[in-house]
Amino acid sequence: MIANSLAKTVDQSSVYQFLILWGTHILFALVLIAVTLFSRKHAPVGHNIEDDYIPENAVARFFAKMNPADIFMSGIAVVSFLLLLAPEIFYVRDIYSGSYKRSNTMFKFTFEAFVLLSLVLAYSFFRFLCIRIKSRRQLYAFTAGALVLTLLIFVPMHYPFVAIAQRSGDISTKNYVGLDGTAALKTKDSLQLTSVTGDLADYSAAIEWLNANVKGTPTICEAFGNSYTDNCVVSAYTGLPTIIGWQTHEWLWRFQGVVNSEGELVSIPGKDVWKMILTPRQNDVRAIYTSAGVTEALTLLRKYNVTYLIVGDLERTQYVDINDAVLQDLGTKVFESGTLYIIKIR
Repeated sequence: MIANSLAKTVDQSSVYQFLILWGTHILFALVLIAVTLFSRKHAPVGHNIEDDYIPENAVARFFAKMNPADIFMSGIAVVSFLLLLAPEIFYVRDIYSGSYKRSNTMFKFTFEAFVLLSLVLAYSFFRFLCIRIKSRRQLYAFTAGALVLTLLIFVPMHYPFVAIAQRSGDISTKNYVGLDGTAALKTKDSLQLTSVTGDLADYSAAIEWLNANVKGTPTICEAFGNSYTDNCVVSAYTGLPTIIGWQTHEWLWRFQGVVNSEGELVSIPGKDVWKMILTPRQNDVRAIYTSAGVTEALTLLRKYNVTYLIVGDLERTQYVDINDAVLQDLGTKVFESGTLYIIKIR
């Protein structure tokens, strides 16, 4: 549980930024809702309307003559509007404060809204092509509206071209490396390591070995670190649990808090996650890698039921006093690549 209380949003999104992000999607959704409301089904020639079942309920009668698919997609549009509106009214309190206080709330709600509104936009685009034109005046109005909506599509279409280039570089067959998400590790330069080019290649080899040879989910031990770093890369790419991961995420997902008199979220007395979980585990991992004796290291490893110990350059950078002699005496070396090795704890 990352939070347990709500707060009223103080700083809402500016109108122009909100419309830049959502204007095109919202306009398509509103036009679809209008089409749904005003495009009633008409009985075909020769059809006896007395044969139709007429609902007694007023709401059912209102929707009875509408296209069910239009009603469904319009409903999705309304849900999307509520998802966009919610973070402008309240946010879920968590560990973040200041200008970041509603970041998680905004992300969770608007991510869903984007997916739903994109479906609405795609449906609307083709639904509008099916509108029956009855007069020249309607044709002119429809053509003008279609041109405006088509041009507006280029606003959100611009984003992927910029974002993908920033994230992945030029999109070309020359840069294509396949669908394997771990392939980039073979040539990736870590920001924490400055030794050689492609300094995560040993970790890539270790990940491949663990994925191929280890069954189940035994616990591993590797260096912890800050969020969005290369620390904990082995647990991330194998799915194997580690003693402690990225500290901010560990803090966020274990935090339990209450609101104080100033309206700030603070730790529940006696349940400080740093004091209870993060700091003790970080100290234990540090002690394992820098221990002067086998007995101390084994006691800590068995405390967390660790099966595999990862020792590579990320660990050596994190713990400058690493003791390779002790670590290699903790069990059997089952894998080695370059400067990295894996010990299976006895």
